[in-house]
Amino acid sequence: MKRSSYPEQEYRAVESVQDVHWWFQGRKRLISYFLKSTMKGKSSYIEIGCGTGYLLDILQGLPGIAISGIDMHEESIRIAKKRCGTARIFKATVEELGEELFDTIGIFDVLEHIEDDKDVIKQLSKHLNLGGYMLITVPQHQWLFSDADQAAGHFRRYRRKKIRKLLVDAGLKVIFATSFVSFPLPAMWFKRFFQKSTIDNIFS
Repeated sequence: MKRSSYPEQEYRAVESVQDVHWWFQGRKRLISYFLKSTMKGKSSYIEIGCGTGYLLDILQGLPGIAISGIDMHEESIRIAKKRCGTARIFKATVEELGEELFDTIGIFDVLEHIEDDKDVIKQLSKHLNLGGYMLITVPQHQWLFSDADQAAGHFRRYRRKKIRKLLVDAGLKVIFATSFVSFPLPAMWFKRFFQKSTIDNIFS
């Protein structure tokens, strides 16, 4: 995978809060709804950048579904295997998937860590079965990009128009796009604006 960035030490920190923090839990409920809907009548699923497996376990226990997950880091794979015992989890990049096809592909808060996101989406589109789905979540609003994004290994945030173009250019059809966890947005804007004003005052 062409230049991907994620702080490997973050996996243990994420593992310690993902089952109790409101943001993780709200996000998981939303993804669970769409993932289970797209998997009706389907039999194969893979999550790209599955991390600790806290989203990969959504489909565990549902009959007739082969669950796979890939990640680039040994620590995340260890945690995910412990959490998702019935899933096939292995260390790999998108380029190393070979010719395997899937009914649904999930890539959740991963694209922003990949420098060449356009190439990765094009590659992933080739791993979808006819009539398959790709589910994606990304951080929104480039104007919110801050030191926190850089510390998290983000190359960018996204506008809805940009992510749509990324998918259409890869030959995919956008069925549904929405924003979520938007109620803190005014506070986030205020914080970013205040930080910028403080920096401007320091260097003026």
